[in-house]
Amino acid sequence: MGDLDSRSGTVMALPVLSMSPAGATARTLGDVFGQAEIRTVRLVALSVIWSASADEELAERLWQFGDKLVGLLPTTTRVLRLNVIVPSGERIDAKGLLDAVCNLNIVVSTEDRAREGAADLQIDTQEHFFAHAALACATVAGLWHDSENTAFDQLREDAGARGTTVLARPYARVVDASGIPDSLIQRMLNGGVSGLREFLGDERPISDDAVVTKVVEAFLPIEDGVLYYKDKQKPIAPMRQRVVRTTWEMAVRFYRFLWGRPLDWKRDLAQQLPESMKAWLFRVTRDEEDPFPLERPTTSEIIEIALRAPTEMPRVAPPYPQLWHPLRQMTFALMDGGPLPPEMQEQWGTTKPRVSDPARITPDPRAPFQLTVAEQDILKNAKLPHHNIRPGDSNAVNRFTARLARATETLKGSYAHASSEQRAKIRENLEILLSCREKVTAWAKEQASASSVFGKIGIHLNEEMDKASNALGRRRRDYAREEEERGKAVRELETLRDKAGKLLRPFALGWAGLVVLVVLGAVLLPLDGLSGRVVLAGALFTALGAAFIFGVFLWFALRASAIEHELDVIEHRRRATIAAVEEWPTEGQRLGALYEILLDWGEILGWMLYEPFGESREPGGVASIGGLVKPHAFQTGLLEPPSGQQMARLASTVARTLFTNGWLSRLYDVALSAVITDRDDPDVDGRAWVDPDYSPGPTRVEDLVDSDAEDDRITDGDAGHQAGPAHARDRLLRGVRGDTAPQATYSHIVARIKENLRTEPPSHLLSRIDLGTKEVGAAEFFSAVLPVPIDAMATTPLVPTLLSSQGKVDGSGRVAQVHLWGSVLGVEDSGVEPPSIPSVIVHTRLQRREDNVLLYFTLIRLDITDNCDEKSLDFLAEDE
Repeated sequence: MGDLDSRSGTVMALPVLSMSPAGATARTLGDVFGQAEIRTVRLVALSVIWSASADEELAERLWQFGDKLVGLLPTTTRVLRLNVIVPSGERIDAKGLLDAVCNLNIVVSTEDRAREGAADLQIDTQEHFFAHAALACATVAGLWHDSENTAFDQLREDAGARGTTVLARPYARVVDASGIPDSLIQRMLNGGVSGLREFLGDERPISDDAVVTKVVEAFLPIEDGVLYYKDKQKPIAPMRQRVVRTTWEMAVRFYRFLWGRPLDWKRDLAQQLPESMKAWLFRVTRDEEDPFPLERPTTSEIIEIALRAPTEMPRVAPPYPQLWHPLRQMTFALMDGGPLPPEMQEQWGTTKPRVSDPARITPDPRAPFQLTVAEQDILKNAKLPHHNIRPGDSNAVNRFTARLARATETLKGSYAHASSEQRAKIRENLEILLSCREKVTAWAKEQASASSVFGKIGIHLNEEMDKASNALGRRRRDYAREEEERGKAVRELETLRDKAGKLLRPFALGWAGLVVLVVLGAVLLPLDGLSGRVVLAGALFTALGAAFIFGVFLWFALRASAIEHELDVIEHRRRATIAAVEEWPTEGQRLGALYEILLDWGEILGWMLYEPFGESREPGGVASIGGLVKPHAFQTGLLEPPSGQQMARLASTVARTLFTNGWLSRLYDVALSAVITDRDDPDVDGRAWVDPDYSPGPTRVEDLVDSDAEDDRITDGDAGHQAGPAHARDRLLRGVRGDTAPQATYSHIVARIKENLRTEPPSHLLSRIDLGTKEVGAAEFFSAVLPVPIDAMATTPLVPTLLSSQGKVDGSGRVAQVHLWGSVLGVEDSGVEPPSIPSVIVHTRLQRREDNVLLYFTLIRLDITDNCDEKSLDFLAEDE
């Protein structure tokens, strides 16, 4: 500091440690002075004297720095020079410590008392002494958070007033109230989010069933019905047949066929599924009402079946961002009274729907279905691989229950043919299987998914996936039936062609004979009437035969045209079936992905509803200063949370301020920002990585079996398991399951509670103080620091100081003023009332500080004597 030159830039570039309730920050002096207007700068030279002479040049160097600083600061800013001397009580060489240039020399009394009138416990160790010095420095310099001014800010600055000396004695009482927010959170959220109604005064009757039903009915149709299965098979329009025209055309074709022209039934024009697609269709379906090889496919199985289809189609389902935001907003609105999404507002008008319990929205995510190791081993041996079922997954519950029932019946059927040893094992396995069935049934009942919003939507999606799976089975059967019908029609046409071929010779001979007989009859009739008439009669009979053959020919043509029309109808249906089969993978994956996304959101929002601030925490914590060595004059305690009606009143007051309409939506934003810290990072590529609403559904491509495998059945497994998050929704889900989101929301709500509590009168908070060894009342704890006037004096005198050669300052121990600071002063019903005498000065805070991240109550005291007579300060000479 003494090496600084006179240039302003060098002074303002001085590195300093900026202290605040939030901690210490390394900054420059220019940064500190440039933030806000500063009216008073206190330069404190602290001379701590333990066992050797203090630095006598410290004050001089500090004043030189102050002179440079005065030239840089506005004229409205005062610079006070305070020279604080903290002796230890031993006789030392103290010559030169008192300064004639400073505004005031302050010598700290060597006594250490816990309270007014208590014994002086003195300063016995070096660690104790340094704590005593720190208390004195913080009190003299006004470093306490509740002391915006000091006892010396009004000192005269003229030259005649400088260099005076006083003695001082500090006291401090601090109560740590950091446990109050935890206690309030536990008290307010003891009954979950729904328990807040008690403190918010919302006792309106709620019809949960009616609200849930209406909400689901209003939600399902949004986004053009994306939650419904959309059958891609177009309706088949009836095909009109022009009988006369098609029959005549077919007769011409038959006539040409009779004369050697080929007759083709459009065999090469028949549309077929690609062989790979056909193999996939017949492998994953069967020709029965239940189209799948397994009882009921899970959503992951439907997705994987769709992904196995050898078609060039999208492999990621659309994220539908306009679907999940309204769902989330609606979920929170049912619990916190926030605004409904516009898509649903018309259904309710001015009414604000509410439900009484988060269970009516989504099942508790903290309770997944789990089996013991023994139960899992039995299921594995029974070829029933099982993994924990996620809350709300009714699809997996139904699937698992059906598998257990089948396995139970299989074991029962094998019991009659088993040996006695095998029967004992079978009975043991049956007991475990029955236990599993009872356990999953009881768990599903506790989940009550069928009565919740997410549960009903999930059941709806299950039904739509059933429609999709059944539709694929129908496509398989339709395709097989159409193939059979086409083959039958072609065979019938082939039969007609064969029969028509057999009529070729009779038809030709008949027409040729008819011509011959007609010509012969025409020749013989004039010559021999009888012979001519006979010939003409033969010609007539020949004509009738030819006409009959021609009629048969026309019937063949009519029948063939009808069958060919039927072929056209079959081909028309086949094209529709093929188109629907080719479109099914996209639709199946879309529905399966929607269900998986719904489960993710149900769990995410479930954590926000059941544990919005993480697991319950034990109230309280020791203040950061609680573990430090402190002088007896500095007492700390832990505030016990209020109880009974006082706590209920406080919780109600805080709840009405914090948990206003829409508070869950605001808390979700806090959790989202904590988990996805790169939301606003311009370098992030892809919105799905930073916005959960845009995250796609699962693909599970990495878990597909070899496409050439003979058995393409789906089995349970760790499908979709990934080492790292795949997208923003996955990141958020991991965040709410872990500590990231709960810690952020907890810190947020604690900060808000602290802000609210700072506006509350301390009398609403102060109760019992835990001192570690005993509990005392708040009034008793703080009143111990208040002065007790004796005669005309403000309080008891200071002990003689050992700064002089005689070991005392004669007549200077008399206290002239007692200065008090603290958040408990001037508070009604606090029981802390300082004496109303002129020598006791109570300092009130000029303004509320918003940067306070601590929550504590203080009472600070500083006793000051009159100016000491210089003649009575008989210091030891240098040569003594």
